[in-house]
Amino acid sequence: MIYLIGVDHKLQDGHSQPNSDNFIQYVRIFIESHKIELLSEEWSTEITNNRGESKLRIFENITNYYQFDLSKSEQLEIGVKSPGEIINELGGSISPLGFNANFDQIKYEQRSREEARKREPGWLKKLQPHLVDNPEVLLICGSSHLSCCNPDGMFGFDQLLKKEGFNIEILACFFCKKEGKWGHE
Repeated sequence: MIYLIGVDHKLQDGHSQPNSDNFIQYVRIFIESHKIELLSEEWSTEITNNRGESKLRIFENITNYYQFDLSKSEQLEIGVKSPGEIINELGGSISPLGFNANFDQIKYEQRSREEARKREPGWLKKLQPHLVDNPEVLLICGSSHLSCCNPDGMFGFDQLLKKEGFNIEILACFFCKKEGKWGHE
């Protein structure tokens, strides 16, 4: 069984401290109560270099651990546009004060989610060997990658896993963009 949790990535690096503590406690209890054999998260060495290590690394001593996000070079290979490319595509500009006044930030966020979706088949390719070897898996990814919390109603990573024949269950979203609130279970 593959269990999924959607998050705001700030929980993984601990920037949202009160909610980060609740999230870590939730994950700890779930790993222990369900005898999770693999904890895998949307994180990478490049993210660690930019934002710091994921708080979920603390569970390496009680279960297998694997990071599955694509590197920048892997993203370039499959044509994922950078935030700057999306801004240019939409005719915007950004300064230290933020986006230019007439820039459609909602459209930018939607396009960013569309580009992020391009990474999901690559995630699956990286994850598949680990999913076969570990029958009880907990996956952590951005909440907007899950169908239930995607504000655009796009096909989610959960559906890609299901289409490939995996049994999945969405446990919670520690920030549901669709609902615009913390902690939907």
